[in-house]
Amino acid sequence: MNKKELEYLDDFALADSRFVANREWLEEMDSMYRVGRPSLIWSEAVMLADTMLRTDVGKNIVFAKWGNGMSGRKLLAVRKMAVYILEHPAGESNNLDFAELESLKNTVKLQADGFGGLGNKKYIIQDEDTECYGRMVADCVVMEYVKKKAIKSLVKSLIRYSLPLSTGFFTIMLSLISAYNNELNGFFDEEYYQVMDIINERNKRDLEMKEKLKNGVGVFSDEQAKSFGINRLWLDMMALTLREREKYGVNADDEDFAVGFLAALRNSGEFTYKRGYKDFFRMMSELFHIDIGDKEQSRITRYVQENRDNFVVWPDTPEKRYIRKKIASDLVRIKDKRKKKYGFM
Repeated sequence: MNKKELEYLDDFALADSRFVANREWLEEMDSMYRVGRPSLIWSEAVMLADTMLRTDVGKNIVFAKWGNGMSGRKLLAVRKMAVYILEHPAGESNNLDFAELESLKNTVKLQADGFGGLGNKKYIIQDEDTECYGRMVADCVVMEYVKKKAIKSLVKSLIRYSLPLSTGFFTIMLSLISAYNNELNGFFDEEYYQVMDIINERNKRDLEMKEKLKNGVGVFSDEQAKSFGINRLWLDMMALTLREREKYGVNADDEDFAVGFLAALRNSGEFTYKRGYKDFFRMMSELFHIDIGDKEQSRITRYVQENRDNFVVWPDTPEKRYIRKKIASDLVRIKDKRKKKYGFM
């Protein structure tokens, strides 16, 4: 996710008082055990809780198998949050009985014990004249769980300014809206179908673009290529790489793609110092709807200058360098493959 998408996700999470009440715990889990951004953990927990509420048979199995491939500490944080959500539903109904809930809590306890009781620190929370103790927050704190109007307003804003936001981000939003919609008896029906329409339209457009590229038809004009001094084939392959950004993982952001693209272009002699980097960032904005601020631009150009543009010899660590190296490598690979098949389009 890019920075703007993460900000939206934070706003979405903050509209749920259950997240706000547990934010300190989530932040401590992240600082101590690097489990990931609190709003991402919360979002995953909301989806897990919703899945449990939809499951009629084998809840324990679903709960135990959720998050295949997720790190143990991150999964523990997600499970603890999911159980808390199930204990504090936003709606009036909860189809988990006491025995089922206790079984899920035992699964979490066993996992926590495996990490030496990870995350079981107690907090003291003052609620007017009552002092309560709890594993994450005090059960006695009274909250208006979901600020429904805030979520409605946020989703409408996302829809209005959807162009620079990725399809993957909207897929996550659709799952979250669906989960809250189920808890609140259809309150977000309209928003759910609007976001679904965006995803369907994006998928249709992506299929059309891939079909064009498959048949050797470019998606950018000669005029666009000329204005930035970059061959059309490169532009097409950058568009294709961005359409498949999910394969680089949730930690791949706009800055990583900018570094990877710039290194690949410079290394291939397609983009030189003489043109200046402003043209590159203007291209990212106008053609790919990726707006990069002045500080980020400075950081990107400095990164490529310090690491050189021969990305092939970049080390695979740390993770960010590996992601950027893979983006650059994939871009060159698919460009060369397409050039061999169709020539310069």
